[in-house]
Amino acid sequence: QESRGLGDVYKRQDKFLKDLKTKKPAFASWLQDQTTLHKEDMSSLDLQSLLIMPIQRLPRYQLLIKDIISRTPKEHPDYNKLNEALDKIVVVNNDMNVHVKHSSDSEKIFELQTKLKKTLLLPQRELLGEGTLLYKRKEICYFLFNDIMLFTNKSKTREKVTYTRQEMYLTDESDTSFKIKSTQGGMTLHVSAINMASKQNFFALLY
Repeated sequence: QESRGLGDVYKRQDKFLKDLKTKKPAFASWLQDQTTLHKEDMSSLDLQSLLIMPIQRLPRYQLLIKDIISRTPKEHPDYNKLNEALDKIVVVNNDMNVHVKHSSDSEKIFELQTKLKKTLLLPQRELLGEGTLLYKRKEICYFLFNDIMLFTNKSKTREKVTYTRQEMYLTDESDTSFKIKSTQGGMTLHVSAINMASKQNFFALLY
């Protein structure tokens, strides 16, 4: 079973709470009333702000220990222990960030899968990047995964073309234009980026 971190838990409950407030206006109203009623006890924070506090707390501990280390003489008996504590907190923070990103990417893939009615959410699949390009003067969206690259219309409701990463290649042209092709033939996309920086970012994702 896939391990779950603190970041995953927050992402799930955050989405659940937002959906609940949208679908149940009475609950949203009651929540607002409670926030107002207990304003002093909750330090003027709403429920979502309170729920994210454990995640925000860890990076603060990291900064705090760094500051303490900078003020602690190297010969002090706590110096090495503080550095050991810092190393452990850095590992936990990095792990939490990975889980948060993985959970966020999974939500994006699931939403895209629902719109396109196409199976995209797979255990081994990772979302590496996304953005927009211009095709026939119309904006299209791209989603780069570790195994495929998917292009859709602007509203992400219709698939335009999907390339496998191993088979696709780019042919550079003048200015911001370039072609996306497959070694197996099929559809060629003659596209352009919004600007040179956007084009360079796209090329950097693939190479």
